[in-house]
Amino acid sequence: MTRVYDFSGSRKTIAATTAQTLIFNGSEIESQGVVAYHLLFDGAGNILSDVDAIRVKANGQTIIDVSEDELRAFYSRFAGFDLAASATRFTIPFYSLEAPNEALADVSQFPVGAEATIEVDMNTGSAAGGLKCAWTKSDVAPQMYPSLIAQQMGIGASAQNERFSFSTTGILQGFGIANDGTTEIGRLKLVLSGIQVLHAPGTEYIAAGVHTDGLAELQAYTGREDVTNPLFIKLNTGIAAAYGSSYFELTTGASWAATKRVVLYQLHPNG
Repeated sequence: MTRVYDFSGSRKTIAATTAQTLIFNGSEIESQGVVAYHLLFDGAGNILSDVDAIRVKANGQTIIDVSEDELRAFYSRFAGFDLAASATRFTIPFYSLEAPNEALADVSQFPVGAEATIEVDMNTGSAAGGLKCAWTKSDVAPQMYPSLIAQQMGIGASAQNERFSFSTTGILQGFGIANDGTTEIGRLKLVLSGIQVLHAPGTEYIAAGVHTDGLAELQAYTGREDVTNPLFIKLNTGIAAAYGSSYFELTTGASWAATKRVVLYQLHPNG
């Protein structure tokens, strides 16, 4: 197998101290065979924490939509290293971060036959400079593609056993959820197509002196001893999530808010 790294993509200008969206479309970047996009800042002061949101679309359909801290938590859990908020470059991976070698990793790629669009929302912390997009392509035959999408849960503070229902078109590989390390989650249950796959206490129980943080332990025993915010929990279920019988059920603390998000990481058939 062969990987090819290409730095010939276009550069977008960043205006200083201005909220703005930088867009790379299909005429400016490659799509077919892409296993990663690489975003590189120039200009003194532009770093990952100046990014509010990162979106990737395939023929207009959103397949990645996360904040920078959600992307960093995903990296921490699945890539096994920490992507710093102060980073001046970052990668949007489509290859499998957990595969033992590149040949197996690259069966996961950008969707076959689709055209890519990348959107990066910058906040007012940005400095004058630019953002360059590069990519890595592979000649491995594609079998799947990932999606990584955050959604507001609409569950308020001090809730008791409230549910956020959802469905998936792929197989859920993991999820990220807010964790301030104090009193946000009292208890979390995850049910997929009527099958309970997770039930654990969170940080609210620590504050109450009742229990240790079961969610943090789930992250730790599956490979990451440190606790990130958001938490990112790996799943190995092989169960598709059917709407009406798939949901998160939460008991929340006083610091929780209806705007808190859950990030769903899925794998879908490709090609």
